[in-house]
Amino acid sequence: MKASLLVIAGLALSVFGRRPIVCGEDAGVCQAVYRGLRNDKLKIEKYVGIPYAQPPVGKLRLQPPKPLAHMAAPPTVDASKPTSKQCYSLANLNSATASEDCLTLDLVMPVGTFDHLLPVYVFLHGGDFNGGDKSDVDGSELVSYAASINQPFIFISVNYRLSFLGFPGGSEAGKSNAYNLGLKDQRLALQWVKDNIKGFGGNKDHVVLGGQASGADTATYQMLANGGNNEYLFRGMLLESGAATGATPIPLPTYPHWQMNYDSLASKTNCSSASSFSCLQNVPIEKLTSAMYAVFTEAYSIPHHVYAVVSDGVFMQDYPSVAMAQSKFASLPTLTGQTTDELTDRIPTFANFTTDEGILGFAQVFLNYVDPAVLAEEVGMYKSSDYQDIGPPGSGTQWSRVVDIDNDLQAFCPVYQAALQISEKAAVWKYRFNARHSTSTTPAYLKINQGSDLPFLFGPTPLNPTTQEDILAESYKRYIISFINHLDPNKAVNSTMAPLSQWDNFRNSSQNQLLFDLAQINMEYDPVNRERCLWVEEHHKDFLR
Repeated sequence: MKASLLVIAGLALSVFGRRPIVCGEDAGVCQAVYRGLRNDKLKIEKYVGIPYAQPPVGKLRLQPPKPLAHMAAPPTVDASKPTSKQCYSLANLNSATASEDCLTLDLVMPVGTFDHLLPVYVFLHGGDFNGGDKSDVDGSELVSYAASINQPFIFISVNYRLSFLGFPGGSEAGKSNAYNLGLKDQRLALQWVKDNIKGFGGNKDHVVLGGQASGADTATYQMLANGGNNEYLFRGMLLESGAATGATPIPLPTYPHWQMNYDSLASKTNCSSASSFSCLQNVPIEKLTSAMYAVFTEAYSIPHHVYAVVSDGVFMQDYPSVAMAQSKFASLPTLTGQTTDELTDRIPTFANFTTDEGILGFAQVFLNYVDPAVLAEEVGMYKSSDYQDIGPPGSGTQWSRVVDIDNDLQAFCPVYQAALQISEKAAVWKYRFNARHSTSTTPAYLKINQGSDLPFLFGPTPLNPTTQEDILAESYKRYIISFINHLDPNKAVNSTMAPLSQWDNFRNSSQNQLLFDLAQINMEYDPVNRERCLWVEEHHKDFLR
C-alpha cells in the first residue's frame, strides 16, 4: 500500500524539489499536518524539528515533559527547514542556535510505494549528557541506501534536554520530580513515535532503539527504566560504543556533589532561598545557562560528573550495574559493539604520564569518590613495562597505559559484560570496528577511536573512496540495515561487492564477534582482557556514588 502519505505536488524548492505533506496519526485521527522536504537525488523525504512535547518553558521548565495538547483542528507544522534549534548545554549556550523549546525530532523516510508499514530506527545522540544534537548524525544516506536494496526503513533522531536543564541534581530537584528529565524526554519521544508513526508509513510495533557513545548508554537506560518495562515502545536495541555502565557509574541522588552543584548554581542566580527551585524555573534563561556553565568550570571535573543521570529509585530503580546483574532489563534482540581504541581522545595529552603516582593522582581527581586503594589495585594490573611511548609530545611515556585503564573501566568491559548479560535472555550480536575513514581528520595517535565507524554507516561518502572502503561501508550498512528490518543482521546481507560472513550470536560459551576491517570481515574471538573485566565486574560497587 502507499505509505499513508498525502503528497502535494508543485511546491517547488530550489534544492530539494517538492514539499511533501504528512498527517501524523494517533488512533486513526490526524493530530498534525507536517510539511517536509523532498530530496529527489536521494529519493527521501525529511522532516526537521517535529515537536513531540510541549515547550519546556515557563512553569514547565525543569519539569517532566508534557505531551502535545490535542487540538480541535490539526495544526500545520513546518518541518521543511534545514535545521532547528539545539537544546541548551555546556557545549552550546548561544541563544541564536540553542533554545529551551528544543524537544523536537528529525525524521527521514524513503520516497516510494511499499506493501507494508516500514520498520523504524530511533537514534539517540551522544555528548555525555551535556552536549550533542539530533543533527550530529544524518540518516539520509543510510535511508536512501536501504531503500535501494529493498530494505526500507524510517530513521528518527531525537533531541532531549541536557546539562542542568535535563539532568538537575540536589534534593530540591527530587522534591520537584525533576530527576532524569532528559531520559523522560526520550521516553515521550518514543511514545510520540508509537502514536504518530503510522501517518508516515511506519510500523509502531517494529521500532529499534539505539544510539552512539553516551547516546547508546541512554538507550540502555531505557531498557532498564521502570524495572525493565519498555511499555512496548521498542523491540530491538542497536548500541554503538555504549552500555548501561559505559559512563562512570551513575550516582544516587544523595551523592554530595549533586547538592553542592545545585547550591552553587542557586547562589549564582540569586535563588538561594526556601523556594530556590521555583526561582530557577523563572530566572532568565541567559542567567541560568551562564551559571550552569560556571558551576561546571569551577567543579574541575568532566561534564557527566556535574550534570548526569541519577538512580532515582523510580525511573532508574537501581544502579545500572546492579540492575543488569539482576536481569532487570527488557530482554530484546541486541546488536552491540565498539571501535578498537574507543576512548583515546578522552585522555589528556598534556599531563606527562610517567609514573604510577602521576596516574593515580589523575584518577583521584576525576574518581574522587573511589577508595584510593581500589584505584591503586586497578592501576597495578597494568604493568608499565607493557606500554610504549606512543602518544603525542607531552603526553608521557605511560599515556597509552592510562588509555587502556580508562577503556577497560568505561568502554570495553561494560560492553562485554552487557553482551554476556543480555545474551542470557535474548539474541545478541557483537562486533569490533577496526578502520579509519579516508575523510578522518583525527590525529593518527588516536588510532580507531570512538566514532570511527560512523562515516562508514552514515556518510559522507568520500569523493574518491578506495575499493576497500566501499566494500567495508556496504557490508557494515547491510548488516545494520538487516538488523533494523529483521532484528537479525544476517537476513538481508547479499552483497554486490563481496560475500559476507555469517554473523554468529555472541554467547557465554563462544564469545565470538564480527570484526570489521579494511582487510577482512570475519568472526573473531573477542580480544577483551577477561581478567581485567572480571575485576571491573567484581569491584563495580566500589565505583558507585
